[in-house]
Amino acid sequence: MINWPARLFQRRGARAPTADYQPSPYRRSGDKDMLDAADRALRTVIDPELGINIVDLGLVYQLRAHEGRVEAEIGLTSPSCPLADYIAGQACDAIWEEVEDAIAVKVTLDRERRWSSHMVTPAGRRQLGRH
Repeated sequence: MINWPARLFQRRGARAPTADYQPSPYRRSGDKDMLDAADRALRTVIDPELGINIVDLGLVYQLRAHEGRVEAEIGLTSPSCPLADYIAGQACDAIWEEVEDAIAVKVTLDRERRWSSHMVTPAGRRQLGRH
């Protein structure tokens, strides 16, 4: 479990969510406005290897927001990813910046769950060039 302080990393050149933004199919619970803001934030976190945001890659497994606390459970494309802590830090920083009412942010890395290409959203497949 990694809990990063706000503004630990600065995002430079992150891609903004596309105009065809749709909330993701991962599990969500809690305050809808905070969840939507956190989802938008996570869409700015780009996987350094593939160049696609972690939401469209299917790496966000769960998002919770309750009483100002935001918790995200994310995965990796490879359990041995050398940039795992960097990606988690980016996710935490992005949520802190986007969710105005957040008083606490916790990002948990799930290294056990295996990622596969079937988890990629249709928008992610377009970005990968797979229709």
